[in-house]
Amino acid sequence: LGGVYEYEKKIWVPEEWKGLEVFLEFEGVYPNAEVYLNGKRIGGCRYGYTLFQVKLIGLRYHAYNDLLIKVDNSRQPNSRWYSGSGIYRPVWLVTGSQIHIQPEKVKITTMSVSPAIICVEAGHNADFCGEILAEIFYQEQKVAEGRGNRIYFTISSAHLWDEYSPALYECRLSLLKDGIIIDTYCTAFGIRKIEWSPQGFMVNGRKAMLKGGCIHHDNGILGARSFEKSEWRRIKRLKDNGFNAIRSAHNPACRAMLEACDALGVYVIDELWDM
Repeated sequence: LGGVYEYEKKIWVPEEWKGLEVFLEFEGVYPNAEVYLNGKRIGGCRYGYTLFQVKLIGLRYHAYNDLLIKVDNSRQPNSRWYSGSGIYRPVWLVTGSQIHIQPEKVKITTMSVSPAIICVEAGHNADFCGEILAEIFYQEQKVAEGRGNRIYFTISSAHLWDEYSPALYECRLSLLKDGIIIDTYCTAFGIRKIEWSPQGFMVNGRKAMLKGGCIHHDNGILGARSFEKSEWRRIKRLKDNGFNAIRSAHNPACRAMLEACDALGVYVIDELWDM
């Protein structure tokens, strides 16, 4: 269904937020979102499936602030499947140091699996005279650590990720200044080797047949809204019934679904768009 929608919310901003970076993170708003703070437009996003951030510029401290999100889905038809309308994925309010790790700049790459070598690249949002500490954990046990913007780790007896054994490691990044942690970021990752040739698609040296289907973003009778429990339930039921792969049809999958696929061992073709 189409339409024009407005969401209004008052948020209390304490004096302690002065000097901090404050922004909203929208995992998905369908479509043509515009964000206003105290009557002034501060950002937005046209595409309905893009995760985007808006810095809250012009906050009033020790006071209530007015947030307004406008969503315009009036141009119909605009899709060949049911998209829903409005804010249908989670919204997060994030506060922290002006200097911080930027998750979209964190990159973890498997360089080889025999031996297992990974490259961790980290990024921050400003000139920074301190250092970055990277720690690698497996099942809450630290297996490696290093310092720098780009670090190569050799992990002995590494557990490899695939559909049969979806082993996940955790990378914990910390920004240090004068020995004090000013920001941290954690992300899960798997170590695996992917190859393809006329002989087929290989994961860790084993031929992998993709058995799955196209998954739209809605949750059946629950509608277009994305619920974490529903995404995990759907992927688990598909995996239990023999699926080992999904294609997100026809847009980027939500964060909860991708995390479920990582944890349960499901390959993903994460489509960008088809219109």
